[in-house]
Amino acid sequence: MQDRLCDAILVNDSVKGELSRTILYTFDTHDGMPLYRETENNPGHLGSQTVTVKYSGNDTDTKFPSDYFGETNLLENYGEIFLRFREGTYAASDRVGQKSPEFSHKWGEHRFSSDQLKGQNCLLLFLDERGEFCKQALQIAESVSLQENLTPVILYIEKQPENIENRSGAIILEYTGKTAGEYGVTGYPTLFLLDPEGTIRFVKIGYSPLLAEELELAVRQILHDRPIQAQKNK
Repeated sequence: MQDRLCDAILVNDSVKGELSRTILYTFDTHDGMPLYRETENNPGHLGSQTVTVKYSGNDTDTKFPSDYFGETNLLENYGEIFLRFREGTYAASDRVGQKSPEFSHKWGEHRFSSDQLKGQNCLLLFLDERGEFCKQALQIAESVSLQENLTPVILYIEKQPENIENRSGAIILEYTGKTAGEYGVTGYPTLFLLDPEGTIRFVKIGYSPLLAEELELAVRQILHDRPIQAQKNK
């Protein structure tokens, strides 16, 4: 972790405040290679399940460059693999040209309904508050919304992270997993552009270094009433 070796990592996944999964990883303190992984699904319940994986040693002594698993390298050199995965997995791209599903969520002391977006060019951004790429996608969505006079709606799968400045005056909604499912979202970030009639005109799945340019182009096409398509990372 940041060039320091560690013995183990314990990961807790929760849904609406309830623990849903724990994952324990242990590592060799000399070379950092994994030794053991234990995953417990639905811990503390009758239907809990534990899966363990033990890693055997090898003599290959594979050394990866420090940036091998970095964002730039993966997107540039393995983009085709990422694209095939998304084409076979993500249903959000099929929503282009369809009416956007209706939703209603708690919003502060009130409720916010998708009906309130009618007559506006809107940006919907579905986020996982813990995702690294989600932070970058949020910054770009805010910037483009301000620049192009869009109405931004940020939909977090759980809670909004603390100390996040709302620069664009976006509508912030939390615990939106059900709505994400209705929009075909199975990965984060996923972004939708809606026209004033509520039709989905553009979908962007995932993050890429060219996200800002792709989004600006899509907005201009919407404003000029030209057909556009779903975008997936390459």
